[in-house]
Amino acid sequence: MARKGQALKGSQKWLQLLVKEYKPIFFREIVRELPILNINSLDQIEWLSPLREDDYIEYADSAFIDQLGVELKYNLADFWPSGGPVWDGLARTKTDNKDILLFEAKSHIGELLSILKAKNSNSLDTINKSLTKTKEFLGVKSLLEWTAPFYQYTNRLAHLYFLQELNKFDLCGF
Repeated sequence: MARKGQALKGSQKWLQLLVKEYKPIFFREIVRELPILNINSLDQIEWLSPLREDDYIEYADSAFIDQLGVELKYNLADFWPSGGPVWDGLARTKTDNKDILLFEAKSHIGELLSILKAKNSNSLDTINKSLTKTKEFLGVKSLLEWTAPFYQYTNRLAHLYFLQELNKFDLCGF
């Protein structure tokens, strides 16, 4: 699954504009917020999405893994059903570490509110198991559900857990 096309409003529009027109400013902020990247020039980040030349495609499911050009030790389909997160932006560094950068942009508080909409019982079971494993790994003791009201945020945390802990990738979230 993927979304494509130039956005007219919201966080999707602003991220597309930053990557297309304002890379130096965006780069400066990334480096300021993520000094662990240890990069010192704009050309050390390879933007993979959203790109004007690819009709601003935003990737999800195995397509985001393919776009990152990484090989997994643990299969994404075993961790999360299709219809998973659509990533607002993807990049990687051109350093020896080849750090992966995953972007989830929000332009207003309303974009944070979301609920799990899956109906298939197998999908629900897979998602709930993966969210539980993520909560356990993070040491979350709260009994609050992760399927609402900030489900989009929690499913991103689950995917970071999947990539970093299960597949041993170095990740930088922004």
